[in-house]
Amino acid sequence: MPNTNNKGVNPKMSNITRRKARIAAGALVALATIFSSVACSGTPPTTTPTESPTGSPSASGPVLDGPNGPITLDTSTQITLQLITWSNQPSIDALNALDDQFSQQFPNVKIELTQVANSNNAYTNLRDTRFAANNVDIFTAQNFIPPVSWAPTSLTSEQQAVVNGNYADLTDYPWVANWSTGQTAYTYENKVYAISTGATTVTGVFYNKQMFTDHGWTVPTTWAQFMQLCNDMKTAGITPMTVGGADGWPYTSLANDVVASVEPDNNALAQGLWTGDRQFTDANSLEIYNRLDFINQNLEPGFLTIPYSDDPGRFVAGKAAMMPDGSWQAPVIEQVDSTFQFGYFPFPSDKPGNAYQGKFDLSFGVNAHSANLNWALKWMEFLSQKENYQTFVNTTDMVPTMDVTVTDPFINALLPDVQNLTSVWETVYRPPAGVGQYAAKRGFIPTFLQSAGGPNTPAQLAQLAQQDFDTAKQAVLSGSTA
Repeated sequence: MPNTNNKGVNPKMSNITRRKARIAAGALVALATIFSSVACSGTPPTTTPTESPTGSPSASGPVLDGPNGPITLDTSTQITLQLITWSNQPSIDALNALDDQFSQQFPNVKIELTQVANSNNAYTNLRDTRFAANNVDIFTAQNFIPPVSWAPTSLTSEQQAVVNGNYADLTDYPWVANWSTGQTAYTYENKVYAISTGATTVTGVFYNKQMFTDHGWTVPTTWAQFMQLCNDMKTAGITPMTVGGADGWPYTSLANDVVASVEPDNNALAQGLWTGDRQFTDANSLEIYNRLDFINQNLEPGFLTIPYSDDPGRFVAGKAAMMPDGSWQAPVIEQVDSTFQFGYFPFPSDKPGNAYQGKFDLSFGVNAHSANLNWALKWMEFLSQKENYQTFVNTTDMVPTMDVTVTDPFINALLPDVQNLTSVWETVYRPPAGVGQYAAKRGFIPTFLQSAGGPNTPAQLAQLAQQDFDTAKQAVLSGSTA
């Protein structure tokens, strides 16, 4: 069911301004099941502090609720907690507000927030550099993809960081239990290493309501309807879609939408590529490439040069009628123009019951080697307090991972449509270690198509992807690569 009135609010939900997000806990059951702990190689060390490393505990100081009881924190020393994350203005606003509140309550602690664009590995490089220098206390954790028995792939960078001992073990801290699903996304070998502060839909499309009304267009629910809508838009002289292609991942993430529109079961496709039951060259996969080709032909001219940060503004300015993107962009659109009327619908699919797919997002972990470990854990405890998290999530406008009151109309309208939110393609695809460029990342990479300025037709790109996947898979299975 699309969000169809101002700022994406469904008319049936227009009288709702506050409601308990119990539905949100149910909405994340499918994600929680998929991201549940899986036994795998490597045994991460356990970090359970028993005294503050910042100095001698003060008997009258604040306490951290630790695994073995209260831990008295030292307030005699002024400290600065280093927090790193990627750029997203609503998230930055939420973090700044939380940090200010934390420092007001604990005046001896200052929090220095560093943000970088989450593109071209900028954030991963920052995190790894800070880990190496031991110059980070709290960090945003990237997607944690659990290993599976049918794909003997190497550890992801996040899993390797856990095994290397960079992540503090949060499992036995009592405040972890405050989260309904927030602790599930970063569970590894039955231990919790980070907390997800929200879930987001990935396979959605924002649309300009006024344009749709002016031209009599209706929200499409099937691929055929979507194709016709794009053709009608071009006939009317309007560009169908915009995307921030300069940053790479926002554009290549379109593979998530298209796989969702074709495949009845993302996990079956991912596993089938390993067993040989599926190929990048089979009929369904070729249809994915063909649809990506169609999308390329209906994006803004020069889309590969558009910065992701400019995309919401271009959408609001009417440069295109639609913007395929995750639900995290809703508050960004509202910041560009609070009066702009937009809607949101699931990317059209051939499957019955067209539905969103998504993932856990904006997760935080603590550096196990931090010189201010207990104060960093205190910050996590502070975030985990219901009243603090409620303010936080209503600023980030994500589907909550704790049972709190949701005040944002867009999220309230979205909640009924994400009760059975399933994991998006990028979280289940398992490329072999060392795989070539044509089957890397999400596997279906539209950049190499002629319609994006590349050299390949859909059929040619499918062949190249299968060759890359087979070569890397054979190397892994033969033991010739790590």
